[in-house]
Amino acid sequence: MTDSAVKIVNKIPTHVFEWRLHRENVPLIMVVPGSPGMGHFYIPFARKLFQLGKGAYEVSVVSHAGHSPGHRRRNRDGRNWYKLEDQVEHKLAYIRERAKSGNPIILVGHSIGCYMIMQMLKELSPDTVQQAFFLFPTIEDMSNAKRGKELYPVFIWFRFLVLFFVWLGSCLPRSFQTWIMRSYFNNSPRDHIDYTVEGAVNLVNTACVNNCFRMAVQELTEVNKLDTEVLDVNIDKISFYYGAKDHWVPPSCFPQMKSRYPDNNIVQCENGYHHAFVLAESNEMAEYVHSKLRLSGHPSGVKLL
Repeated sequence: MTDSAVKIVNKIPTHVFEWRLHRENVPLIMVVPGSPGMGHFYIPFARKLFQLGKGAYEVSVVSHAGHSPGHRRRNRDGRNWYKLEDQVEHKLAYIRERAKSGNPIILVGHSIGCYMIMQMLKELSPDTVQQAFFLFPTIEDMSNAKRGKELYPVFIWFRFLVLFFVWLGSCLPRSFQTWIMRSYFNNSPRDHIDYTVEGAVNLVNTACVNNCFRMAVQELTEVNKLDTEVLDVNIDKISFYYGAKDHWVPPSCFPQMKSRYPDNNIVQCENGYHHAFVLAESNEMAEYVHSKLRLSGHPSGVKLL
């Protein structure tokens, strides 16, 4: 059963998508998006994952704070955009609310969502998170990634120009925006395109794009040195999935991670999947995550190993 709504998470209106079973102590798989963090892009992935579970677990996708349109709220320091640490606290607030019923938590991060999960693991009880998946992880050396080098000047010097064009686009009728996006994503799979288009149209909003750009600058500035301390403590829980040609992750990251933790589940894609897998390869990645879940028991009473 799917429940999608704008919910209040840590006092911030947020697009949240949930596939719930309404039973106690059922494992919850929480998807932490990349950027842009509009949860609509992840609906096909989460839906397929839930279907594969056949009642074994629940699934939630929580959009990033400020990446949902129609809301501007200033923080204590006067900002109307959200830093990485704000996003971490935002996701922790959701977990603390859902974990009240004692649900075991499984975290699935994509791109910068993996970095957020690493920060979350520092705050959560070791018994709360049973497993974590890092899909196309951007957790180190982002400033040296090909796409990081290309887009950093855009984020810094051309932000206001981009925001101006986004504002012009937001003045167009929503039906015309939808037509443009549907034409652009015309090659997307049939079961992806409606959600991809809706997510893209929702991002035709200057506040959302400003949040994405500001957070991107912070990512490229701060996400460079690998936090080995948090990995050393949690490595047995984490499965890594690296892209073979990922322009957001330097090629050296996979072999270095494999060398650092040779006995752990660290793999590189052999299927040509893209960093933005949510646009075309959601079903395949959902099957990968499901295949690696440490589950036992029947759907009516599943337990984590």
